[in-house]
Amino acid sequence: MGFSYNHDATAQVVAAFDGRKYDYSPRNPLESRYAQLPPEQIEQIRNNMVLSSLESVCTYLGAIRDGRKMLLFVSEGLNSMVPVGMSVGGTLVGSGSALLNSAQDMQMNLTRIYQAAARANTSITAFDPRGLAVSEGMPTDPRAAEIDRQILLESTDQLRSIANQTDGRAIVGMNDPFPVCGR
Repeated sequence: MGFSYNHDATAQVVAAFDGRKYDYSPRNPLESRYAQLPPEQIEQIRNNMVLSSLESVCTYLGAIRDGRKMLLFVSEGLNSMVPVGMSVGGTLVGSGSALLNSAQDMQMNLTRIYQAAARANTSITAFDPRGLAVSEGMPTDPRAAEIDRQILLESTDQLRSIANQTDGRAIVGMNDPFPVCGR
């Protein structure tokens, strides 16, 4: 979107959000280049892009003007694992396995975002458009359901952490975000 004080226009853009978490069908040439990689590698690439972009946006906001700024981060969360049963090109490959970079590596990247946001005097409000999510995938095996629950908690905890560490708000696990937003 861009810079705006128009809350209704922002709400319309957020309502049109098309979440693609665990959807590996390529939509552009860049995605086509890594479409046949295992889900763990695709998710790692996506996480790195998101984290790098957040840091860059915070740095940019710090360069354009003084004063407090707020960044609305619409995301279904970040994970260090992929749920059981994810598929690429119709082939089932996800096994609940860890990504190449661990949760500790992700935390180091998040720390860079927190520092960039602090330098830029920017708060990040994290908004999960899924509403009240109960799972990341659709596990049928009880063992997979436990892994799925852990992955969902990790993704929402990451969003809460981003908001908390930058003096923003976390709008997570709510089917009606507007009372929280002050509408």
